[in-house]
Amino acid sequence: MQELSRKLSPEQVWQQLSDLADVTLQLCLRKQLADLVHLHPKQSLPPFGIFGLGKLGGRELNFASDLDIIFFFQEPRTGTAETAQIFTQLIQHLINAFRQITPSGFLYKIDTRLRPEGSSAPLVITTQQYLDYLRKRAQLWERQSLIKLRFIAGDATFGQCLENEVRQFVFATSLDSLQIDQIQQMRFSMEAKSAGIGAQLDIKNAPGGIVDVEFLVQMLQLLYGNLEPALQTYSTLSALSALAELGLLSKETAKFTERHFLFLRQIEKYVKVGLGKTRAVVPLHSEALDFLAYCLGFSRGEEFRKTLQEQMAKMRELFLQVFEKEKNTSRS
Repeated sequence: MQELSRKLSPEQVWQQLSDLADVTLQLCLRKQLADLVHLHPKQSLPPFGIFGLGKLGGRELNFASDLDIIFFFQEPRTGTAETAQIFTQLIQHLINAFRQITPSGFLYKIDTRLRPEGSSAPLVITTQQYLDYLRKRAQLWERQSLIKLRFIAGDATFGQCLENEVRQFVFATSLDSLQIDQIQQMRFSMEAKSAGIGAQLDIKNAPGGIVDVEFLVQMLQLLYGNLEPALQTYSTLSALSALAELGLLSKETAKFTERHFLFLRQIEKYVKVGLGKTRAVVPLHSEALDFLAYCLGFSRGEEFRKTLQEQMAKMRELFLQVFEKEKNTSRS
């Protein structure tokens, strides 16, 4: 109701939706652990934790967002394989509980593909196995995604300790010009996802979309975060504010980027909740465009479309300018 009456800012809505997901995960884990103790009364289990990534990790969940989560446990003195099997069973039960269809729908869509080695890998590994993986085999895109890693449920001491160790890994070094270019090329490769959708605009993946903002901010976090603790934050908006305060982005650029990000995330909300779409795509010629325009305070769909396309074009221009500037600076 507070959202409908606009008593909360968009950021407050995201945080409350993220808090709701956190509590739901915590309660479900508590239930699964209780069932596990009942099934294995003599089994002494080591600390275990659930960690969020993406929008959940950044406390930026929107309505109808998926939950990106990964799982770890502390290596026991003996029986690592058996313990992993027990926790895998727990995770599968937890995921099934979230997927269960009820008259009110289902809880959340769970996505575990961001775990080490991807969807073909075990659902859970030990912290030691994970830290070894990070040091020896983790790629740049994984380091970038781990900016958002946040402990959510399980053993709090264990979870906070691992979160701190991962943060040290993420921000241990800066970026060179080749790595900055690699992040930019990764961003360009994602634009293919926005192709082939007809008379619609993908406000997430298209040039100037949500991902432009996220990649711009995350590149600067990795570039300067080793020297500036204020940049070691999960939140896109908090990082933008810190970049402006530190003089690493002009206040004008930071302010436009913030407004644009908020604008796109509001559109995303109305597309998913109001139009019932699973992707953040805006129809450019239909009654749905007029509906979105009305929700966002525009008088006509055409006015909304023009503003959206102009702002996305400007965001792409800023994206290219900042990446080029930082690549040139890193070369010198």
